[in-house]
Amino acid sequence: MTSIIRCGCEPVDIGVDPHQPRSEDLAALIPGATRGGRAVVLNAETLTAAYGLLRLIAVLTRVGP
Repeated sequence: MTSIIRCGCEPVDIGVDPHQPRSEDLAALIPGATRGGRAVVLNAETLTAAYGLLRLIAVLTRVGP
């Protein structure tokens, strides 16, 4: 999973490009997520919230079928 965090100021945009199609589907279920091709973009109000969203994506992608 590749991720990019852009934060010059808040709010923070997170772009995630998961390696597995299943991971894209799970990440797209997070409220506020938008999907563009393979990438999933999440918006967070603070850097702390952005970190929490990345942790959530990491947990979701580790869950087995």
